[in-house]
Amino acid sequence: MKTLLTMILMLILWCPAYAEPYAVVRINTEDRNGSSHGSGTCIGWGEKYGLIVTAEHVVRDNTGQATVDFYVKQRKVTLDAEIVATDHLWDLAALMVKRPDWEILPSMGLSENKPEVGDKITVAGFGQSGLRTYRESVGAIVGFCAPSPTAAHECVVVDTPARQGDSGGPLRAQNGLLIGVLWGSTDATHGSHCERVRTFLKDQLEAKYPELIRRVLHLYILYEPRQKTSKNFP
Repeated sequence: MKTLLTMILMLILWCPAYAEPYAVVRINTEDRNGSSHGSGTCIGWGEKYGLIVTAEHVVRDNTGQATVDFYVKQRKVTLDAEIVATDHLWDLAALMVKRPDWEILPSMGLSENKPEVGDKITVAGFGQSGLRTYRESVGAIVGFCAPSPTAAHECVVVDTPARQGDSGGPLRAQNGLLIGVLWGSTDATHGSHCERVRTFLKDQLEAKYPELIRRVLHLYILYEPRQKTSKNFP
């Protein structure tokens, strides 16, 4: 009996702790070859809609209805998603989902601080098989890069690898905020960092979805309050 209890205790200690994919979503698209999947991050909710950021190549070939899967205590909640903005150069995309009235779903704030070399970063994504292969790995920023010779160095290089299916997932700072969006990995992981994400959202979506984008970017102080006649914004 004592031996059995000892074995059970050892198994418990050896089993890895379950990592709850807080605000990390799995993105599902339809293409000519069937379906494909990637990862993304919900970065905020408005009165009616939620905003998700991912990599542009995750949704590039979508020909049907995109969906996103949230996981809350290992329970899956699937919502239809609309691709509302893309940036091929910086490999960024934004998706909108309708806010469910039966569920409170999480979001991850977008960092306002420029990342620096040496910052500890958590890389997260679902890999190939959804929740079963969700993984988080920790590394550090070792440098910056650019997507083209003439572009600014607003992509981070993190010294931990990612997997196929992690694309679009978060690069999360130690304070729990989104510091970047993963778009590629070889021996290291690359992603467009938060300053580029902010520019992307502001340039492409603020005019159409002012309340939601200002909420996500914490820009309320820069603007007059919304007029009562504005009824079409989320």
